[in-house]
Amino acid sequence: MKKPKTAHGFRVVRGAWKAQEGFVTLATIAQGLLQMIALKQTQHVWKQSHAFLRTKSRELPSEKTVKQLLAPFIVHNFVDLATGGTMREIRKHLFGANTLPSVQWEKPDAIKHAA
Repeated sequence: MKKPKTAHGFRVVRGAWKAQEGFVTLATIAQGLLQMIALKQTQHVWKQSHAFLRTKSRELPSEKTVKQLLAPFIVHNFVDLATGGTMREIRKHLFGANTLPSVQWEKPDAIKHAA
């Protein structure tokens, strides 16, 4: 890799490096949280999970199973944030200017009990 020739080039490379480190750090934290939920809330996860599994191969739910259970909750909370300027722009981009999603969602029992 060639060394940047200008101060701006160094700032751009440093910014890209920090962004990559941040992404990896967040991905690691997210995976760890999925594993922790699978370990500590096994019964609640299996009880709330409605995903099709041909056979349940083990007692411990996979990270994917936990992710599928939590994804609607996370999306609902993201979309349901206060409608500040930034969130309004994200909603317009994702759902169109006049269409905002109407999310009908109920907290899974595992999340109700944890709160």
